[in-house]
Amino acid sequence: MQLNARFSPSDAFFADCEAGIQALDEYTTARERGIDHDQATIMASNVLQRAGYNVNARGGVSIDTDEPTDD
Repeated sequence: MQLNARFSPSDAFFADCEAGIQALDEYTTARERGIDHDQATIMASNVLQRAGYNVNARGGVSIDTDEPTDD
């Protein structure tokens, strides 16, 4: 099953920039390697941070997926 990762509505504006595309790719690759959602989200946030977006100062970005939750 292909992971459908996307930025949550509050961060959706990143979806159209090169750094945002790279961040979602980083997230997806990390998840495929078995890294959990929280750590993969941190990795994606760091991609944006390195690109000059100060996302870590506000706690990073939020990423939504179609994966079932553990609720």
